[in-house]
Amino acid sequence: MLDTQSGIRILDAEGRPMPSAASYKASDSISRELGSWQPPLQSADRSMLPEKARAEGRAKDLVRNNGYARGAVQNQKDRIVGASYKLQLQPVYKLLGITAKVAAAWASQVEVAFHAWADDPDCWIDAQRKRTFSQFVREMSGTEMVQGEGFLVRQWRPSPSGYATCFTTVEPERVSTPGVQGLLNNQEEVLPNGNRVRAGVELDAWGAAVAYHIRTKHQQDFGYLASTAVGQWDRVTKLNEFGWRQVIHLFEVEQADQTRGFSAMASTLQKLKMMDMQEDLELQLSQLGTAFAMYIKTPLGRQRAKEIMGADDEEGMMKFTQMCMAAQEAFYGSAGVNINGVKLPTLYPDDEIGVLQPHNQAANHEQFKEGLMRQNARGWGMSFEEASGDFSKTSYSSARAAMQIAWAYVLAKRAAIADKAATLMFRLWFDEAIVRGTIAPPPGVKYWPDNSTQMGQIFAWLTSCTWIGAGKIVLDEFKQAKANEVGLATHQVALDDILAENGNDLERLLDGHVRTREMFEERGLPLPEYLGGAPKTARTPEQNAADDAAAAQQD
Repeated sequence: MLDTQSGIRILDAEGRPMPSAASYKASDSISRELGSWQPPLQSADRSMLPEKARAEGRAKDLVRNNGYARGAVQNQKDRIVGASYKLQLQPVYKLLGITAKVAAAWASQVEVAFHAWADDPDCWIDAQRKRTFSQFVREMSGTEMVQGEGFLVRQWRPSPSGYATCFTTVEPERVSTPGVQGLLNNQEEVLPNGNRVRAGVELDAWGAAVAYHIRTKHQQDFGYLASTAVGQWDRVTKLNEFGWRQVIHLFEVEQADQTRGFSAMASTLQKLKMMDMQEDLELQLSQLGTAFAMYIKTPLGRQRAKEIMGADDEEGMMKFTQMCMAAQEAFYGSAGVNINGVKLPTLYPDDEIGVLQPHNQAANHEQFKEGLMRQNARGWGMSFEEASGDFSKTSYSSARAAMQIAWAYVLAKRAAIADKAATLMFRLWFDEAIVRGTIAPPPGVKYWPDNSTQMGQIFAWLTSCTWIGAGKIVLDEFKQAKANEVGLATHQVALDDILAENGNDLERLLDGHVRTREMFEERGLPLPEYLGGAPKTARTPEQNAADDAAAAQQD
């Protein structure tokens, strides 16, 4: 039989023709390197769900005990969400039939009302009164990284804020098929109404989620923090009877028909755990090396006693050894010469001092650890510098390139998780605010049309929004400012986009300039150039001196 690529006849040990080589090396089934590597092609749920609990349990354990894993999750929250997540309401005014000015004025009022409720330190947005809106979004970003998904459940609890809408979070492992345990949670249960329950998510004929089965208590709290409620589930429909959403399920879909998310740390767990174990081992060996720094080597012992006595007299040798040990103890108890307070060691005859060298780490240990960290960082969507906190070997150009790549990940993850969570939470508050009348539609917009389809469209157009999170990391602020200046001059970027990328709000910035200008004018101080004042270079020396004197007197 001829090989299709080389034309050589390939026979096995018994002279039988061997299968021909594959057209692609990646599909080779007989080579030593790839022959035993035969992973099956599986659906998303078949490959993920049976291993979900074990992989995510390991990820959570590493976050609790490994500094790099903990730092990665913290970094995920800080760079995607930041300290606060700010609403940028952008009504689709062209479809609503109003002007941009009317839409902007209305949006500004809604933004203020929303954040006054959502960021209140009394945490009215949280049914447990523990978290603000921004803290909710941060938690979802961190949970999604560790477990691949996050769950928010809308609750109804009246508060002094005037609103009853609030939320609670649910650990992803609590969402499970009733009565099904552990690795069997990937099995599908068909309900009498034709819906299917897979991994706690009830799906309709289209595969869309219609309800979620949530344990009333965490399964590991049995006998500790919970009672028999551990074995009970609540069926929470995705929408209530009024069409309001009750469950927000956040995960990034990677394959068709995917029901649940999977830990983003899964691809790095093995290497991170191995690096963790190696670090512990290196530390233990170093401690052992310093604990036994010096020893005395003596020729006295059983072999020496045998040579002296010339016979295997166990009793005699034991007595001889004890006698020698007593003599050594007496000698070392009194030996030594002091010169100006310094004791010079004196050894017993034939004894030697040996020094136990401290454990010396392998020469390539740091390089090996750095290689593992680069793989981990790539799997987490971070630069090596962000993941490790090590900028010692980084040049400006390489750091800037790394930050650019990491920023693309931040924008994509922000849109898939943080923005989605924030928008759905905002819409649920907006629903209640409109019904209560605390928020009125823009002038000229009929919010309650004659049919539900139009109402759904108007609702979507009114609540169209973006969000401002943590700003982009800037390595050289001056160079970035010059680049922004050129971009504005050539109309390649807009000012609000630049500010949003830096984590700032255009309206808040301009309001701050107006207040600052008024304060300068009230105090009779000359206006700075950026507030419309004359440039100092265009003023006479006498005017500049007068300005400086007025400023000094004001101080």
